[in-house]
Amino acid sequence: IDPNQPVLTDFLTSSASLERRQDLSLSWSGVRDTATLGFSRSDRRRIDTVAIPVTGDDFADTSVIRQSGLRINFGHRLTPTATLSLFADAQRTRGDLASQRTTLRSYGVGWSDRLGTRSELSLGARHATFDSPTQPYEATTVTAALGVQF
Repeated sequence: IDPNQPVLTDFLTSSASLERRQDLSLSWSGVRDTATLGFSRSDRRRIDTVAIPVTGDDFADTSVIRQSGLRINFGHRLTPTATLSLFADAQRTRGDLASQRTTLRSYGVGWSDRLGTRSELSLGARHATFDSPTQPYEATTVTAALGVQF
């Protein structure tokens, strides 16, 4: 579990903006278990009133974008080389318009094990739901990776 992983993802703008951000992270480590909880909140305002926002820019139709996010991770060491991890997160974005109100929720599970001195196998699954007035979606992904060192 990466304790430095941001809860909120960033977005691109074509104008200068000022961001006020608050982050809170808590972590607990036991002999075989690790749990982390992260919360973020940001308030971003456009400060460049001279430039005309590009179509599709996040500030084209709003002057303020507010985001809040929550992430929960839990990891458990099954054996000296195998780990199981679970996560759940949610991110809410709000602008001035109703069409700029979105919510992304996701949860997943991962497993990894060292197969030998130079190889590792990891498997993962994730489900995400994006609630949006304009482009809602659901997605499920399954991943597998084999790492070998030479």
